[in-house]
Amino acid sequence: MAPSKEGLTDLQKEIFDKIDKNEVSEIKTLLSMNKIKVDFVDENGMSPLQHACYKGNKEIVQMLLDQGADVNAGQHEHAYTALHFAALSGNADLCHLLMSHGARLTATNSVGRTPAQMAAFVGNHNCVATINNFIPKADIDYFVKAQGLQTEPMLPPHLADSFHKFIMQVNVHPVRVAMNLQRSPGLLENAYKIQKVLEALRHREMTRGAETNEVMAFKYHYLSCVVAEIIKCQKRQEAMKGEKNDKDKISEEGEEKKSDVVEILIRKFLKCSKSDGVPEYQEAFLRESVREFPFRESTIFRQMVATLAGTDPPSAVSVVSAAINGQRGFNDNASVCVTCGEEKASKKCSKCKAVQYCDRECQRLHWSMHKKACARLGQSPSQNTKISDVDKEQIKAKRPRGPIEEAIQNGAVNDYIHEDCIWRRGNDRDSCPDPEVRVYLYTPGNNRRELDSRESDWLRHDYDTTRENIILIHGYAGGDNTLPIAVLRDAYLRNGSYNVFLVDWGALAAAPCYPAAVSNLHPVARCLSRTLTSLRNLGLPIHRTTCVGHSLGAHICGIIANYLLFRMNRIIGLDPAKPLIRPGRVNRLDSGDADFVEVMHTNAGYYGESIRMGHADFCVNGGKIQPFCEGRSNDQLCSHVWAVCFMALSLDNNGRNTIAESCSRRCPSGPKIAQKAGVYVPMGHHTPSEIRGSFCFNSILPPYCPRYHNGHGDDRCCLPGDMNTDLSFKKKNNASVKSL
Repeated sequence: MAPSKEGLTDLQKEIFDKIDKNEVSEIKTLLSMNKIKVDFVDENGMSPLQHACYKGNKEIVQMLLDQGADVNAGQHEHAYTALHFAALSGNADLCHLLMSHGARLTATNSVGRTPAQMAAFVGNHNCVATINNFIPKADIDYFVKAQGLQTEPMLPPHLADSFHKFIMQVNVHPVRVAMNLQRSPGLLENAYKIQKVLEALRHREMTRGAETNEVMAFKYHYLSCVVAEIIKCQKRQEAMKGEKNDKDKISEEGEEKKSDVVEILIRKFLKCSKSDGVPEYQEAFLRESVREFPFRESTIFRQMVATLAGTDPPSAVSVVSAAINGQRGFNDNASVCVTCGEEKASKKCSKCKAVQYCDRECQRLHWSMHKKACARLGQSPSQNTKISDVDKEQIKAKRPRGPIEEAIQNGAVNDYIHEDCIWRRGNDRDSCPDPEVRVYLYTPGNNRRELDSRESDWLRHDYDTTRENIILIHGYAGGDNTLPIAVLRDAYLRNGSYNVFLVDWGALAAAPCYPAAVSNLHPVARCLSRTLTSLRNLGLPIHRTTCVGHSLGAHICGIIANYLLFRMNRIIGLDPAKPLIRPGRVNRLDSGDADFVEVMHTNAGYYGESIRMGHADFCVNGGKIQPFCEGRSNDQLCSHVWAVCFMALSLDNNGRNTIAESCSRRCPSGPKIAQKAGVYVPMGHHTPSEIRGSFCFNSILPPYCPRYHNGHGDDRCCLPGDMNTDLSFKKKNNASVKSL
């Protein structure tokens, strides 16, 4: 049992008080004037060292360590160590200081969490990366002594400290790695030896049996690849110097001779293609580094290859960084150095204010690439979002697949896409979280609560762990509180058995900017994948979570899977949108995106997709025009929107309101049905996950309209003429019924 505070001496109480107030000079005076042991504890079992770590004060911690404080001692009531408190404080340098003094990385608290896990829980990813990348100095000391038949050590002893610091770097951007190698005393001059030691460390990490560390093995491999690339540059430079008439050359190679070897490589890494702005040399180098990893059966290798082999993969540098440092649920890339990828870059280009740098050196290295785009980036956003003449010609040349595409293309060519439309850049160049992508938690009996990336425990407030989780994503021209998605949200809440997470990306899908909404699908899905990863880390059970998307929202549910390192459980697509959706699995919803994918077709071939997309596809009333929409001013749009009401109807009575029969037809189809008698399944939320095939559901009445369901349902699912009030779907929200 921890001693009470009454048992402390006045001096001990004063030390605790000074630490609490961060009074560094007073603490220094007390410790110098009084030679006492500093491992005493307060009533909670916390020592002065743990208090200082909790406050994140590195200077006080250093003084206590100099006084002999035990970095692993502690009698905390919940078994928190000094490293736990340092990780919670968010001070990565403090974490490194404790680990360098022998703090145990694997120590767990009363709930079984290590310091790195606690840092991840509260979003201190810098501390997570620092802890996970820490390497004991003893691992390096092995290589500074000759082993076995060696006549000299693999690593010269005077390089041990520099090499130790080099391999513990957290930022693994190739430019930053090259710069760190150059700045570390003696490493660049002994690059060949450094490469051999890194390869030896890689092999040792993969041959430790049960303690194999694939992440560190790949990191050593990656660092060795960067060093090897620098060695290649050195050899090319030496060969060029040996040529006779080098001084007379005015070629690009002649210019390279005057430059530093590392700077030559950095400029190659930064050089971007004119067509899409992708750093081609850097991308090719990183992909080749992944391919050269010799341990092909390792999990980390398979994950990276699968991610990079996709049709529209993220950048290679983001894949490598995520593999080494882990994915981050919330990571705002807005303050990242455009040259070396260092976070919290405080400098900006003085002319355009659009790019950020660590320091003048990074700006100097990037200027040769940036100066061509500097003036353009300095323009107002409205000037940058207008559709170009080249894009207009491409739109004209594309043959529309129906009236809706024709209308959209005509609108684009007429240049209605101007400052009112928001276009994200895509290709991993947008920051997450996106300010225009909001997630709200709704629970029965509680008001909505917006997810805040700065809060680590927000799920504890209203979230009910006993309920199933639903992620709702609206389509074109939708929003948090607009139709038709609001009908489905309220239906889930009325049922009382669900936590509802509603995704609002309405600003990126606003009318009349449909092409922009389609273009924004991947950036939105990428940010939502990080949100879902963070929720999973906070305790959201993925096996009890379903993503339900309408129209474009259905495709977002599917595209999210491209950015996750785990598999989604269940997706329900409500008439997934067809216009302008590109072919390819990475661009749309398909059966490979989750363990079970269900698709409901209500307007197949026009607003909605007509192909089979899921494990179970339901063709509703023939799948093209719903009978209650016939004769309406826009029967196609009516049929597309009312998929949401069919889904709402399926929630009640365990799905017995929407029993479908197995059939062998496509959507849309004629009146003839080739049925497989005896196979009946509920359509919608209660469809069993083992079901496979095509199914048909028929009902001539508007779904979820109270008039036809004994007063149960939602008036907004009724059509004009179905009731005597003006609460019909279209009258209540005429603007949102235009949603796709």
